[in-house]
Amino acid sequence: MNDLETKEKIETDICKLERNLKQVEGIELSDLEKEVYNRAVDYKNDSKYYLEKEDFRTA
Repeated sequence: MNDLETKEKIETDICKLERNLKQVEGIELSDLEKEVYNRAVDYKNDSKYYLEKEDFRTA
């Protein structure tokens, strides 16, 4: 397992993404921006799911 696939690194990255997503909550977004935001939320949720399953490579 390389450094990008460690549980701690993945948890740190998820926390950073959650923090960044919170920073744009409440901001009116264009349709394209909403699409990017929603993809980021999906990415975060997928990462959490695979982290829970201990599939660190996919997470």
